[in-house]
Amino acid sequence: MKDALPLIYLKQGEYFVSNGKPLGVSTILGSCVSVTFYCPSKQIGAITHAILPSQKDHYRHSKDSDGRFVDSSIECVVRQLNSLEIDIKEVEVKVFGGSQMYGPRTGEKKQTLNIGRKNVEAALLTLQNLGLRIRVSEVGGNQGRKVLYYPHKGEVWIKRIARSLNQQEVNHD
Repeated sequence: MKDALPLIYLKQGEYFVSNGKPLGVSTILGSCVSVTFYCPSKQIGAITHAILPSQKDHYRHSKDSDGRFVDSSIECVVRQLNSLEIDIKEVEVKVFGGSQMYGPRTGEKKQTLNIGRKNVEAALLTLQNLGLRIRVSEVGGNQGRKVLYYPHKGEVWIKRIARSLNQQEVNHD
């Protein structure tokens, strides 16, 4: 199809800020979190795909690692939007992901480190601290999500991904 838009695949630890040209950005989320940003007046958008909640929790900091963390990826995108003279109060924000993908292994205590929940909490706190309001969110649960974002329109399409049998907890009682 010759009229199809270019498609960018956003990997874990990356973020993307558009230049206003029509295109799609896709990514797959489990416990990771994606935050989308959209400025209607300039038709410019951005998206993150962060793996861990906070860069402050890690002693090593490099510019290359900014996208790996929820807090620093959001801050980097906001700085880039500001550099494009976008009024941050005009930006529409949406948050996705943060699933609890794995339960405890057989024989382990029923405690798990819910990195998905921590990622969502970091996103909410960072956005609040920057004065950004969330327009839409679909977070949590125990399924992955495929995200397709059109940054020139601010549209997001989500498809939930069923867990495979080997990832599901099976009760043999």
